[in-house]
Amino acid sequence: MFLPRPPRSTAKWALCLSWLGLAALPAHADVWGRLFDASTQQAFVADDYPSVELHRCSAPGDTLCAEFVAGAEPAADGSYRFAAGSFDSPGRYQLWGSALNHEYTHSAPFSVTGSEDHPMDMPLDLLPLQASKLQSCTTVDAEGFCSVSYTLRNVGSTSRQLQAWVLNSTTAFMPAGWSQYTYGDGDTKRVQLTLGAGKQKTLTQKVYVGKQLPRGAYASISLFVSPKDLPQQALIWESLPTVFSEGDGTLRPISAAAEQARALRARRHAGLIAAGTPAARPDAKLSFLSGQVLAADTGAALPLELAPSVRLMSCDRSDDEYCRWIEGDGLALPADGKFYLNLAKLPAGRYQIHALANAHYGMQFSKTFDIPGTSASSLTLTMPQVVVDLDDVARCSNTPVGDCQLAYTLRNTSARDQTVSLWLYLNALQSESQAGSVVYDIGKKGKALGLPVTVTLPAGQTQVVTQALGLTGLPGGSTGWLRLFVAQASDIAHAEAYFSLGNYALSTGDDGVTRVTVLPRPPLPTGAAR
Repeated sequence: MFLPRPPRSTAKWALCLSWLGLAALPAHADVWGRLFDASTQQAFVADDYPSVELHRCSAPGDTLCAEFVAGAEPAADGSYRFAAGSFDSPGRYQLWGSALNHEYTHSAPFSVTGSEDHPMDMPLDLLPLQASKLQSCTTVDAEGFCSVSYTLRNVGSTSRQLQAWVLNSTTAFMPAGWSQYTYGDGDTKRVQLTLGAGKQKTLTQKVYVGKQLPRGAYASISLFVSPKDLPQQALIWESLPTVFSEGDGTLRPISAAAEQARALRARRHAGLIAAGTPAARPDAKLSFLSGQVLAADTGAALPLELAPSVRLMSCDRSDDEYCRWIEGDGLALPADGKFYLNLAKLPAGRYQIHALANAHYGMQFSKTFDIPGTSASSLTLTMPQVVVDLDDVARCSNTPVGDCQLAYTLRNTSARDQTVSLWLYLNALQSESQAGSVVYDIGKKGKALGLPVTVTLPAGQTQVVTQALGLTGLPGGSTGWLRLFVAQASDIAHAEAYFSLGNYALSTGDDGVTRVTVLPRPPLPTGAAR
């Protein structure tokens, strides 16, 4: 559920950018040079994951060029070349260079007007800040907080004013399926510090996890560090160990290596879950569990335009209440909402069905069941509408970046007044972040890392919420997406709803004005992580 760190590899960058509607282009002039460490003048070894990317500029004044064209892994001596035919000239282009623990660097945009060569070396400076000794939570207090710790070291030659915040993605059986929120030091305020050249400091930070986490629920916690008041220019994005709830107020951290090993062991059997009923199949003599997903308000199957789907999940432990591992492919539900599981193909373990649909119905979860051991032959998942729904979004279109405000209409679908907390997240996929990407809550009035907005919605009524996007710190060429969370005012770890509000792109024209356009984000594939 948690949005992963954007990959450095060329192929994965191309995939990420395709989400934003940015396609690779067919070129005619050579661009070549050498990627190397600025201090040692040495080329990077393979374990440093060196990479050079060629990007095309969308607008004449952009300082970041978002359109991925081609990528290359430098040779052993650091040399690279984008040969004629690999990009489409003429135009304005930019080179991006990266290597482990070094600044993610881009060249100044340059113009290609013909078939002339463009020699361009790319020296990379060491990142001025390092994070180590990342310790995750172990115990949740009565208020729902736990503590993480980490050590920051300034390896640069100048003193730095910094800010740090922790992004928490908690996943459990809530209507939104997950909740993502930022905390500073227990009061939503970011931690601020000054770190002298060559100095290091160990920080302990209180993080809100949640007051009632069922056994098996988990939280993915990420640390961001940026220059003071400039979250869009993050220097660090580090993942702390994921923590699992024991259901008794304690948490069990699991290392990234253990996470990866478990993911590799995840079973991917074909034919586990299928549409319809087993009685219509010739192999019906096998053991099946039949199911159906219905809308609570109509008693009928969900309309296909809401893309209803189910997925089979497996648990880590035999007594978990929440299962987190996807087994096989998700299933798009048919018009009657019926599906079945082939129990004979399931390895022994504890399982759960997760049902989801676009917007109006959120997610719903079955009770866990054991194989072998279940005596049930059928189950019905009834999906209530989310308490607060999104009716409409008025997005910016070619609007000066400082004037961009997002207006979204929320509707209370229940029969009683609802007081909820709202917060808007900005994911900067392409920005000046040395971490490659950055995620932060823009809070009230569009201010980065601000407090959530509290709104009371009368029963059955709508309300328009207008929020400044806070994009003024991003240069032309930046891209990313926006997401909105709506949670119980008493517990932001319990999200009532989650909405993708759209992709944004900034461009700077000949007049020097940076403008932003926000487009609806394409729907995720059925069964994909939300």
